[in-house]
Amino acid sequence: YPERHRSDTSTLASRSTTKQAGWYGAVRFSLADPLKLIVGGRYSTWKTDSVGFGGGSRQAFDKDAFVPYAGLLYDINENYTAYVSYTAIFNPQSFQDRNGSWLDPLEGKAYEAGVKGEFLDGRLNASASVFQVNQDNLAQEDTGYLIPGTINQAYRATKGTRSRGFVLEVSGELSPGWNLAAGGSHSTA
Repeated sequence: YPERHRSDTSTLASRSTTKQAGWYGAVRFSLADPLKLIVGGRYSTWKTDSVGFGGGSRQAFDKDAFVPYAGLLYDINENYTAYVSYTAIFNPQSFQDRNGSWLDPLEGKAYEAGVKGEFLDGRLNASASVFQVNQDNLAQEDTGYLIPGTINQAYRATKGTRSRGFVLEVSGELSPGWNLAAGGSHSTA
């Protein structure tokens, strides 16, 4: 038998352990009969420990953050509710850069405004909304680079990414036990 072809690229095995925890709370206020305010937040912790075998590399990643959110709802009439909302973004990532370091968490802010409607005694619901999301540290492929000692794609963090778009949704009960939901969205970044 011919000898098996071996690659000139060596790779190292590794093991990662990730621990996440979060605590959240929200408070709802009735500011007036048709006006409601919801405020809250989430405190998140994220710890990752990686060990590379063969190369002896070890990395630790330890982040925590408080992520607030708020929403204001106005009941236009018995069928329609208009709303605006805000939330911060904190999302640790499992991407590494060309040096093997973990990328910083995805951070930013999201804004949304829309109208929701309830019809046929709650059997039909519809909504339309617009949104904008501003993000930093969004992972993008670092073309031409691999994570050292692996065959895995390296990534880089980008700053100032902005997405805008809209969402349309309809859901309802066609008959007892039969529900249907449909929706569509469009966004540009």
